[in-house]
Amino acid sequence: LLLLLFTITMSDDAVDCKQKYKTLKQKLKILIYEQECYKEELNICQRKLAKISKDNCILLDQLLKYENLSGSDTDSDATEGWSNSDPENNPAVKMETNNGEIGTKINQ
Repeated sequence: LLLLLFTITMSDDAVDCKQKYKTLKQKLKILIYEQECYKEELNICQRKLAKISKDNCILLDQLLKYENLSGSDTDSDATEGWSNSDPENNPAVKMETNNGEIGTKINQ
């Protein structure tokens, strides 16, 4: 009788473990799928960010050229007091971006 009770308990535990295993395996598959989706979304966002950063650098370079052209023709109060030799006081400072391109950075 004791042996029969022990084998019934063991078989219930085995079924319970198999069910837990199936449930955990299913959850793992879902988590792996979600991770792949998040990775793909992250890559898309990183590409968008790189494009926006590149566009930003291009626009800042164009703005700097425009300011240099207009600043050389007239004296402006906005540029007065800034020295090109002192990068800390210059609002437009050249910087290198992550992909090695040269861009500008506006100090504020």
